[in-house]
Amino acid sequence: EVVYAPEETHCPCCDSELVQIGEYRTEELEKVPAQFKVIEHVRPKLACSKCKGAKVLVAPLPAGVLPLEGARPGPGLLADIAVSKYVDAIPLHRQEQMFARIGIELSRKRMCDWIEGIVELLMPLYLALKREILKHPYIQADETTLKVQDGAKPNVCHNRHIVTGK
Repeated sequence: EVVYAPEETHCPCCDSELVQIGEYRTEELEKVPAQFKVIEHVRPKLACSKCKGAKVLVAPLPAGVLPLEGARPGPGLLADIAVSKYVDAIPLHRQEQMFARIGIELSRKRMCDWIEGIVELLMPLYLALKREILKHPYIQADETTLKVQDGAKPNVCHNRHIVTGK
């Protein structure tokens, strides 16, 4: 909310202070560009200064911080990359260009590795859903295929069946 007050605050006739009797509201739809933040998680190391050989204590990182081992993306960035790729159909090379325009160097290879990490994180959920679905005697499915590169032949895509993974 942005308030624009008139420059005059006193009556031009009697010089009394003006009082508010209402207001006009105008709504404007605006896009605020995404913000990228480096969040530094600080975990102090504590030790007893009097006891030699005493154990050093450090708090563990909370669950959800750095969900991919050995990588720095937060869950929000990972979700954004995956949704952009699989829901909005924005390939990783175009996402790479979009990040570059805002000054973030993020290669498609790195994003591809992160997608692989997301898949590994979600695999238990996939397997649980598959077990639940296969309990039913009749299954309806969209048998759409997805073009993927598996690295066996560089720059060559093949179809992967989404439902069975074959």
